[in-house]
Amino acid sequence: DPEDAQLSLALARVLSYRAESRRQSIEQLSQMAPNSATRAAWRQALLWLDADTTDQKLYERYLQRYPDDQAVREYFLATTAEPEADPVAEARGEGYEALDDGQLTQAQESFETALDADAEDAEALAGLGLVALRRQQFAQARDQLGRAIQMAPSRAEQWQDAFRSASFYAEMAEVRRLAANADVEAALDRVAPLTRESGADGRAARLLEADLLHRQGNDEAAEQRYRQVLAQNAGNVEAIQGLVGVLRDQQRWQ
Repeated sequence: DPEDAQLSLALARVLSYRAESRRQSIEQLSQMAPNSATRAAWRQALLWLDADTTDQKLYERYLQRYPDDQAVREYFLATTAEPEADPVAEARGEGYEALDDGQLTQAQESFETALDADAEDAEALAGLGLVALRRQQFAQARDQLGRAIQMAPSRAEQWQDAFRSASFYAEMAEVRRLAANADVEAALDRVAPLTRESGADGRAARLLEADLLHRQGNDEAAEQRYRQVLAQNAGNVEAIQGLVGVLRDQQRWQ
């Protein structure tokens, strides 16, 4: 009956408009008598379908009837093709796996491979920064993580803690370098902002400041700093040893 055929075609078209019923529409259209209207609806449904490899028979059925339709054939092949390997992502992924396993040399090599292929890969650059941080190469870690954050500000939160840690300990290393060169005054100026950090970092900076004050001969200020650390952490061995040294130099044994 022509009217029934027209109604079936209209219903199949309606089903093809929705992703969840599109395969049902294709099945129905494939069973209808061939004509230009049926073919057009069938073809369009196949080109709308978010196809995967399990849909191969749906396309084969259409192409058996219309073997010259290259557009449908190419659409199915393109939609179901395996994505091309991304060498940058692959090398970067291997780098983070090696980093998680503590294989720092392998991690560095993998991150460098990724950056050789794409110098703008912020995640690989951050990976190198994390390798440097694990190796206590703090200035290098700070610079690499800082550049990664600039390159990908949307990822900044992910690397911010590591960047702060690298920056802090890079500054601490510079303070120690100045002190080793007998530039105690410059070292004290440099360490002062670090003492305002909280937690273990701030405590380490205050202990270093106390040591520098002691070396400068400012024992009163050094004693005050050591006692401040001990007020917060009574068992801190470094602070106890530093305070004993200050008191000994002042010949205060009580």
